Amino acid sequence: TTNFLVFPYSSSGGQLMLNVTQPLLKDLWLNPTRLSIQIRKNELRQSELGFRNTIMGLVNQVEQAYYLLRAGYERVKVQESALELAERLLKENKKRVEVGALAPLDEKQSEAQVATSQADLLAAKRDLAVLMNNLIALMTDDFATWTSAELEPSEPLKAERQFYSVQDSWSKALTLRPDFLAQQIALENQGIVVKINRNGLYPQVDLRAGGGYSGSRNEFSGALSDIEQREEPSWYVGGVFSYPLGNRTAKYNYKNSKASYETA
Repeated sequence: TTNFLVFPYSSSGGQLMLNVTQPLLKDLWLNPTRLSIQIRKNELRQSELGFRNTIMGLVNQVEQAYYLLRAGYERVKVQESALELAERLLKENKKRVEVGALAPLDEKQSEAQVATSQADLLAAKRDLAVLMNNLIALMTDDFATWTSAELEPSEPLKAERQFYSVQDSWSKALTLRPDFLAQQIALENQGIVVKINRNGLYPQVDLRAGGGYSGSRNEFSGALSDIEQREEPSWYVGGVFSYPLGNRTAKYNYKNSKASYETA
């Protein structure tokens, strides 16, 4: 350090010191700063798992939308067949009414069945259009260019029998499910918070020691020379005790974090 307000420079000074602090109660067994960094790292892992869970959910939605679209096409075919049968029955009933083999009321019932089949076919086609739009929305964000497109699944619906192992499914769920793993990390983070807050219950009792050399010649180079020659040594040993009266904030934080941990 130099007094630049006085010319020529009247004094210079400097110190080379080494200070060491050793906690004896609070911060003795853990480092809150390092634990906070660990929490942030865990939150990064949670974010990655959340992204993975989103991707898995999107893939599942696409698969479900594909199968629903396939089923929608099948329903349209069923309703077309139903309408064809209803129209054929109406045609036959008209001939029977003309020859007097059937009452006119039966013809009206056949006409009502044709109208019902037509309505069911229109509803099936409407549902098919909705299912098609749902799949398109999952496949692209440029929906406008796909409005005139018609998607038709290339594979038929298959109902192949599958066998599952409860133990294998359980093991995969505990090791691969992103939502479960994210909850485990959240529980770990809450446990770290409990440790940090429990650490805050202890009083601050630190052992401190330090020492070094000073320089105070008029010239800056002289001050550096004093330090190099170790002309003015100094050292100290002492302690610091600090404890808030009541320490209510730390107690509340600890109880609150512990309750949150038990809930998690």
